[in-house]
Amino acid sequence: NNKHRLRLLTSVRARNMAASLSPEDLAKAEQFKTQGNESYKNGRYQEAIKCYSSAIQINENSAPYYSNRAAAYLMMKNYKDATRDCMKSIALDPSFVKAYIRCGKSHLAVGELKQARKQFQQALSVDPSCAEAKEEIKNIDTLEKDSDRCTELLRREQYGLALHTVTNSLLKQCPECADFKLMKARALIGLKQYDEASSICSEVMQRDGSSTDVLFLRGKALFHLSNMSAASKHLQEVLRQDPDHSESRILLKKVKALESSKNEGNEFFRCGKNQEAIDAYSQGIAVDANVPEFMATLYCNRAAAAMKLSRFKEAVDDCSKALELNPTYTKALSRRAAAYRSMGEYEAAVRDLEKLAQMDDVNSEVLQTLRQVKLELKKSKRKDFYKILGITQSADDDEIRKAYKLMALKWHPDKNQESPEAKETAEKMFKDVAEAYSILSDPAKRRRYDAGADLEEIEQGGPNFGGADPSQLFQMFFGGGGGGGGVPFGYGSHCGGHGPGVRVHFG
Repeated sequence: NNKHRLRLLTSVRARNMAASLSPEDLAKAEQFKTQGNESYKNGRYQEAIKCYSSAIQINENSAPYYSNRAAAYLMMKNYKDATRDCMKSIALDPSFVKAYIRCGKSHLAVGELKQARKQFQQALSVDPSCAEAKEEIKNIDTLEKDSDRCTELLRREQYGLALHTVTNSLLKQCPECADFKLMKARALIGLKQYDEASSICSEVMQRDGSSTDVLFLRGKALFHLSNMSAASKHLQEVLRQDPDHSESRILLKKVKALESSKNEGNEFFRCGKNQEAIDAYSQGIAVDANVPEFMATLYCNRAAAAMKLSRFKEAVDDCSKALELNPTYTKALSRRAAAYRSMGEYEAAVRDLEKLAQMDDVNSEVLQTLRQVKLELKKSKRKDFYKILGITQSADDDEIRKAYKLMALKWHPDKNQESPEAKETAEKMFKDVAEAYSILSDPAKRRRYDAGADLEEIEQGGPNFGGADPSQLFQMFFGGGGGGGGVPFGYGSHCGGHGPGVRVHFG
């Protein structure tokens, strides 16, 4: 009864104050209200707010004007101003049910479930038959149960179910609730969706300030995103606010250990202490495997140190691990290509460089390296004449002649007759030695060979051993034979030559 009398008195007072306005003013205020309603209906909520505000300037004692402006604020997600206008409307007319409903919805949007329930119950006290208020109270009952369920799911680390609950129930009804947003961030971190978790925490911080909960969650997300510097700042701020926050203390210790191992490794590498660098990077890798990008960096850095020690297989393995963790890590891809190249695995190097060129097609250095390695691949598929003669690419003419003599004697078929297989191998090598000499002893052909030309391109129409077959070339070097007691080499009958047999003696 007392509440009812208060409502009547307040309503009467508002009507009396409105009665003091001239009919023209009242009509003008109503005109602004009508314009506001039309703008609201067409989704022009900012324009509607201006119209209702103009109406309120004329008649500040109209409960519907405040309630209507609150409705527009709700659509603009300005819940603070919506709640303020609803409370003003209720103060002017405590029997105005719409104001209670809108006030409840404003509280509900930001997750203030108790306050929202209170407003809907007030609406029912004015109008016990209000179906909307009854439905909203049932909705709050469901939200409270889902909130408890989500908390339990997070405790059990059932992150997928927790994310489904918070997304499809809690935040659907309470889109601006900071607590529910942080529940979602926890679920996302559990599902390793760190970018989205960090973004949600950032939104909460901008809107609701920096509590220890949001600071810790964002610090954790940044840690997993390998942003160690920012993670450290967030965790230190948590500990400043709450020195007993154990989770922050543990995580900050990991951050410092990882940063220390990386910095120490980099310093050792810079000073040329490559094994010490490898050891430092290895210590960091052992700290925590759930920091993909940072771990990828440590593996890639360790590969660089291994390459300095010519441990190319280790470098390849570490770069491969880095790429598993971060498939778009161009430095790891480039470094692995270099390691493959150093190992003579040109096809693998070309594959990596081609992928790298696709990822960074404007990098002229990559394209130039790719052309060089393709040429090396092409060379690797030809006979390696330098290797056949046992010389380096810088060998001069005299070294080439000496190498030919040595290898021709070594592989002459008559000297390798222990078995049919040995003889067959010797015949092939004897021909290859002759071919190698014919190319490398000719300056023009050697230049083309070194430039990567195919043998067919060098010897138009096919190799001809410089115009002589292997037997003739051998005869040119060793003449008609030497002193007694040697081993006869009548290679013409063995290698397809038609010249006289040459007798060479070994002392």
